[in-house]
Amino acid sequence: SMYKGAQIWRKLMAEFIWNTSLEVGVAEMDEEHKILIALMNDFYHKSAAGEIQQVLVDSADALWNYVVKHFADEEAYMASINFPGLKQHQLLHTILLEELEVYLDELKITSPWEAVEIFSVFLNISPAWIIPGIDFRYVDYQQA
Repeated sequence: SMYKGAQIWRKLMAEFIWNTSLEVGVAEMDEEHKILIALMNDFYHKSAAGEIQQVLVDSADALWNYVVKHFADEEAYMASINFPGLKQHQLLHTILLEELEVYLDELKITSPWEAVEIFSVFLNISPAWIIPGIDFRYVDYQQA
């Protein structure tokens, strides 16, 4: 079943590759986004390799800790440029953290593959739309 899980996982998610289209034009935020993607990929590779649950939990916890740091840094940056969408962005961060926490809790109590399937969906959608769709907004404002 571990092997079956690995197959499902590979279908669900591929490694997320950073590319310049994801740059938001703020060096510090771009660097943090790269680190976030590296942490997502670390989780992906460990899952695809069929690592034991504790290894996956540790990897997911590292991702969680960095997401929290990144959101705080990003909100501080937005405040520094008086970005009008700050409150809305903070709300989005809160919702994402709540969702991520649910996935992490599931990863700790269910069989790894069930949780990994759900978590992969979260990881699959998040960088693809969060970075270009939402983080670009504060850059557009800054350039205006």
